Amino acid sequence: MKYLFGFFIFVSLALQALVIHELIRKALRRFPVLFGYSVVLFLTTVVDATAYFNGPGFRELFREYYWIDEIIRWTSFLILVLSLISKALSPSDRRAKILALLGFASVVVGGVSAWALYDPAETTSGWMTNIVRNLAFFASILNLILWFAMIRARKTQSELLLISGGLGLETTGEAIAQSVRPFVTRATIWIPNMFIILLHLACLLIWWRALQRSNRAQGALASDRDRAGVTSL
Repeated sequence: MKYLFGFFIFVSLALQALVIHELIRKALRRFPVLFGYSVVLFLTTVVDATAYFNGPGFRELFREYYWIDEIIRWTSFLILVLSLISKALSPSDRRAKILALLGFASVVVGGVSAWALYDPAETTSGWMTNIVRNLAFFASILNLILWFAMIRARKTQSELLLISGGLGLETTGEAIAQSVRPFVTRATIWIPNMFIILLHLACLLIWWRALQRSNRAQGALASDRDRAGVTSL
């Protein structure tokens, strides 16, 4: 199982690199926050992988780094979803108020979860699992709000729909798996962990294909414009 998880870590890094590559190519201006999140995701995954593959002596460090990196990843993730909601909402005074309210709610959920669930007598994995579960559940709610905003806009770009779909897989899978983890044994803990990993990979694959297809369409459109300009001359 260790080697299987190791394989998935490398697959995840490869997909993250592909997403970053597509963003740098043409989509960086359209999704700067997604680029920032992707870089954070890549760097924290490298830290996790370094601790994970350095033998049993680093395994305890991996557990510590993993949860620190998880908080960094989920904070960045919530910022990403809020940025996409801002992109989907029509420009108005209400947009600023809605984003401020959702941002405040995100801080409250994270702060209250950390305060209410922290237990010094519990293992780090025990109470951090519950905190991440709450963050994932709240991120699912934010993603649902994003969908409502896109439906109301009616002219949402397909790439944004696919990115939101990937977000939905990630948040739903994380919320379900983290809710199940306290009830499984050491022998079966790999099941929810595998569920999280597979949906995470699915999210990255959807993002990569969405950005790749959008970049190709942008390139074809630019070529058509250049041809039209040459023809007019």
